Amino acid sequence: MLFRSDRQPPQLTVAPLAALSATTAVNLALTASDLSGPLTLRLGGDIVGGGSWQPYSASPAVQLLAGEGLRTVTVEVRDTLDNIAGPITAWTLVDVSGPAVAIKIGRAHV
Repeated sequence: MLFRSDRQPPQLTVAPLAALSATTAVNLALTASDLSGPLTLRLGGDIVGGGSWQPYSASPAVQLLAGEGLRTVTVEVRDTLDNIAGPITAWTLVDVSGPAVAIKIGRAHV
């Protein structure tokens, strides 16, 4: 019987998030591979929930923390031999309110 020793972490790529987001709901785009699958995934950062290992998904939905400003999401992937890739961080700037505009017509403000 031949046993293979795998000490290498999975290969993990996290696509960048949009630089500016008008919503706190985002989907990640991940690519991961390894000889010792199946893989599990852990998300963290400025998100609701996260922190625990879950089955790997190439496009997990993530709810960012409420409010505006810079939000980060960290991603780790683990194989069945507990080799871990990451954390890799993706970020976006959340702006849900949009700009405020004032128009002056003559002497009145609209």
